[in-house]
Amino acid sequence: MPLTYGEINNALSIKLDDQFSDRYRPSIRIGAINEAVRKATAALGWAMANRKGPEEALRELTMLRVFQTNSQGGVSLGDPTLGHSIWNVLGVYARPLTVEPAAILPLDNNQSQYRPDLAFSGTGDPVERVTVEEVPMIRTNFLRNGNEVLASNTNRVTFSYYIVGEASSTDYVTGGQELRVLPQSITSKALIAISYLKKPTEFTAPSGTVEFPQSFLQTIVEWAANAITLPQDGSPPVYQSTEKDAAQLFGFIA
Repeated sequence: MPLTYGEINNALSIKLDDQFSDRYRPSIRIGAINEAVRKATAALGWAMANRKGPEEALRELTMLRVFQTNSQGGVSLGDPTLGHSIWNVLGVYARPLTVEPAAILPLDNNQSQYRPDLAFSGTGDPVERVTVEEVPMIRTNFLRNGNEVLASNTNRVTFSYYIVGEASSTDYVTGGQELRVLPQSITSKALIAISYLKKPTEFTAPSGTVEFPQSFLQTIVEWAANAITLPQDGSPPVYQSTEKDAAQLFGFIA
């Protein structure tokens, strides 16, 4: 279950020993808790980049959605219809099977679209992640996943994906950061599924939730308490690396 503002705030009050006072206004508490959330978000990013963060601990943030690609085999990662931001891509699946019957919608060449009418059934072709520098070398190399040489062979075609970033022009506006899947001849205006982490929400009022597991509660409270008390006692900020923050969250040795 995600962490609620109430349980974070209650634990923070005990930590600060101010359960029965108004020493720390709600605005101060919200700011401190959000500072802890941002610190945890940075630590999680480091952990995922270094493959040290167990993905099962982030199930509250994990989403799997089906998208329709544009003519370049791309998907806008900033699709507003998702209702949240894509933070970290975990996996991509080409030619996904869906629970419901799937049809390709008539979209413009530059348009991709989140397909809320479709749910991933758990079956699809694996897609290897590659860098944007590798893309020109993949097209004609049949040994590399995503090449066009084997694209016409349904049983031998392989797939790869890369983050192209913002690749719009005056005539081709994609809507923001774009993920593309190769080979383009197969993935142009097709369905793909993306598993990803959504960006954790911050609090704007003394209510709501943040999509962190319960195991993060004490660390979030400790960081929020530090954010409140360190500036008030005149002590300099305590330097701690993001790697050590991640170690504290997940309990591994940095």
